[in-house]
Amino acid sequence: MSENKVEKPVKINLETFDEETLQDTYHLIRHINHYVGSARLSLLHLEHFSKKWKKNERINILDVGSGTSGIPEAIANWTLDKNFRISVTGTDTDLKALTPFQRNMQGYKEINLIQCRSPQFPFRDQSFDYVISSTFFHQLANREAVETLRSFDRIAKRGMIITDFLKRESALTGLATIALLSQNLTIQNTSLFSVDRGFRRYEIETILTQSRLDYLFFTEHTEHQFAVVGEKK
Repeated sequence: MSENKVEKPVKINLETFDEETLQDTYHLIRHINHYVGSARLSLLHLEHFSKKWKKNERINILDVGSGTSGIPEAIANWTLDKNFRISVTGTDTDLKALTPFQRNMQGYKEINLIQCRSPQFPFRDQSFDYVISSTFFHQLANREAVETLRSFDRIAKRGMIITDFLKRESALTGLATIALLSQNLTIQNTSLFSVDRGFRRYEIETILTQSRLDYLFFTEHTEHQFAVVGEKK
């Protein structure tokens, strides 16, 4: 067997790691997410939506699967020179992921981080204008993805933005290179797992059809990312 052969990745439970290793891994994940442009893609669609917002209008956003809180922070920074007000609630199932970044968010009065699980979100119907999720859906089976989309639809008054990885060889190669450079075995495995569990276009379109949410549509970005976006009429 070649030494360079990459074994099929498996999902790793980060909660089992010691605190120092865990926090080091989460910081690396944060940098990798920034490099691959996860936040930029979400902001691209949010910028488009914002053309319909009124001056000084307050917009409430739910970010599901916040992890290292990169998306809430990016949204808060994006609004600094805008003429509207935004509040972002970031959620994750793993409190250990959120805790170190809660300290980073203390300077952002627009951001609130909480722990909760999907799709049974503890939020009222239409309690947020938009629901956003980045690199979260690949963790779900197709049936769970449909159920989660419907939960997002229930919570979102205006629309949603979902971004994740396309399952392509180019994406595997690119992330494998980044992961190997990190010299972190956990990053190497979880990065490849993310793409290995990614979606092909026909799978996304099937999920959208089964969700019966006609306002959502698929858009492809670069060789390794896609978005499911839409606003309600």
